[in-house]
Amino acid sequence: MKKKSIESLRKAGNKLLMEAREIEDEETNRIQVPFLKSLVGACYVYRDNSYGSNSGNWDVFRKILGYVEVRGLFHFIYEEVTVDCYGKATLVVESHFAYLNKEWHKQNPFSGYVQCPLTEYNSAKENTLEEMRSQKKMRKELNKKD
Repeated sequence: MKKKSIESLRKAGNKLLMEAREIEDEETNRIQVPFLKSLVGACYVYRDNSYGSNSGNWDVFRKILGYVEVRGLFHFIYEEVTVDCYGKATLVVESHFAYLNKEWHKQNPFSGYVQCPLTEYNSAKENTLEEMRSQKKMRKELNKKD
């Protein structure tokens, strides 16, 4: 008799879990997905990055270029630009998993980053591209080591 009781409880529990998942999916589609799509074009900055106590600081900038859904998983495609304390200039296009769970609803998608104006991002991108063309900061840093 207990075995029947356990099985009936499991069935009831599974039914409740399915109902909860349906509600969560509806909330995700109603709240989080439109929010994530609205972030395309948004810019973010991670301030004062460093390699440790003896290195200088620099900022890392990201701009969300697109939003992709693949088999129920959501990803941002973003561009990242930076020039580190040694003059290493990078411009890269990457993807980042977008969190859908309720704790992340309407939250910044990049941990540690803060939103910044497009003008600040564009300035950082231009500075990165200029460093790539000229290697001015890198040459200066290399000459310090002599």
